[in-house]
Amino acid sequence: MFKEGGTGAGVRSISPKDNMGAGACIGNACRGLPDGEKVRIEVVD
Repeated sequence: MFKEGGTGAGVRSISPKDNMGAGACIGNACRGLPDGEKVRIEVVD
């Protein structure tokens, strides 16, 4: 679904529960977008 990477990209492990919650949140936010639509996800602390 998403292409990852870019300057400063990083990966770290998260719990399966957090992963499911994040996936549901992103899925809901993307609902209704046409196939191939580009989005930017910014993670801030």
